[in-house]
Amino acid sequence: MTAKPGPAPEQKNLSDFGLFMIYFAVLMVMWLLLSGHYDLKYVMYGVLTCAFGAGVGVRTFRLPIRGDGRQMQIAARPLVFFKLLVYCGWLIYQIILANIQVAFVILNPGLPIEPQIIRFRLRFENPIAVFVLANSITLTPGTITLDVEGDVFTVHALIGSAAAEWQEVAAGKPNVMIRRIAGLFGEPALPGRAEGMV
Repeated sequence: MTAKPGPAPEQKNLSDFGLFMIYFAVLMVMWLLLSGHYDLKYVMYGVLTCAFGAGVGVRTFRLPIRGDGRQMQIAARPLVFFKLLVYCGWLIYQIILANIQVAFVILNPGLPIEPQIIRFRLRFENPIAVFVLANSITLTPGTITLDVEGDVFTVHALIGSAAAEWQEVAAGKPNVMIRRIAGLFGEPALPGRAEGMV
């Protein structure tokens, strides 16, 4: 009778430890790449800081985040690490392309900008998916996420091509970014027009 409760906490701790090691490894690699200091003192600072960050991450990503009576955990649907890396690589490539595109617009004497504000609806259950989408839009030059209220995204687009892409999203056609993030988090990619879209 008393032997059965034992394995359950052990399994949970093992899972938490695995998550901790993944977070720690990712943070430590970032630290080493960005710091440029490899003396023992600085590496130890990195180890302590990354261990603290990984520990906070394991606990934070398991907190319930719904206050409407439902219990949902951010880490209930764990990400496939490889898919996340592929998405980050794709996003960096898009940032480079968008930077070049915006640079051409700025250097053009006619300054052919067409600023527009687009609103669209997109329901993601996982708030991390909302966070990733909003920040991915902002990280891509020429577009900024102005606001996310409930399932309504408000996006400012500087140039016509970016505006056209997000207008298609507002018309109900998910673009590549939305499809990739939806696939990453196991969410449906079904955008729709928001009321009062300008």
